[in-house]
Amino acid sequence: MEPFVRSTDPYTSVGAAIRAAAASAKAVAAVARAMNDGQARIDHEIWLDCRTAGYIASIDTVRHGRLVLSETGLIVETGETRTTPNGMPSRVWQRAADAVLPDDEDRLGVEARGASKKTKRPSRAIQSHS
Repeated sequence: MEPFVRSTDPYTSVGAAIRAAAASAKAVAAVARAMNDGQARIDHEIWLDCRTAGYIASIDTVRHGRLVLSETGLIVETGETRTTPNGMPSRVWQRAADAVLPDDEDRLGVEARGASKKTKRPSRAIQSHS
């Protein structure tokens, strides 16, 4: 997961992209840690397990982490649904049978602090043409 920035982006945009990528990597890692035990869960249960483990974020952020893992095939739908606490049906997710989930931000390829080599601050010449 590399941040998507252009060399012509102002430094503030580059910083925002880095922070967003780092936050996304943290969400993916938190969901991966929760799902690594192979137990099937709905999004609400994933969110509760993430909170129990110390990752305090909104359920939408946790859903984003689950979405990334499901789009890559590391987490799959079971075909079942369960009822959420508010009475709505929710898909049940589990780790794919052969999947090894990345459970830390470093293994996801995103630097949580500072810019990566591809996202260093643009030169003054580039900034002045923004």
